[in-house]
Amino acid sequence: MDQWLSLILDTLSQGGQLLAQFWVPLFALMGILGVLLAIESIFKSRTPQGAIAWALGLVFLSPIVVPVYLLFGQRKFYGYVEARRKGDLEIQQIAEKLMAEMNTLFSPEEGDSQGTNLLEKLALMPFTKGNKIELLVNGEQTFTSIFEEIDKATH
Repeated sequence: MDQWLSLILDTLSQGGQLLAQFWVPLFALMGILGVLLAIESIFKSRTPQGAIAWALGLVFLSPIVVPVYLLFGQRKFYGYVEARRKGDLEIQQIAEKLMAEMNTLFSPEEGDSQGTNLLEKLALMPFTKGNKIELLVNGEQTFTSIFEEIDKATH
């Protein structure tokens, strides 16, 4: 029995030395690497949410997240942002062509006010023909206007 106890105590003491010699420096290295990779992930992330998630994980859970980041991190999406921007540019060009063709639907009508122009700029989309705008400042005026328009409706 004393032999077993002695063997267990020797193993534990060697394990403590192994812990001090191997694991502590490894965790310290992972912590430093985690901070450096967190900085990289902030600058190279595709989305703000992704940047925050990677950075927090890399700093606070570095022994676990550093290997995961090295396997699945941002470098795996190299060229994604450039491809996305190129696609967005193509879509923008198509949208501009469509807007030019549909310009007859968006021609200004008489009585257009500065309010109409302001709303078009805020919405980033022009109003179509046949629409009108009226500023209603209180509930009574609003309900009166709504009921008048409902009475005018034909279909």
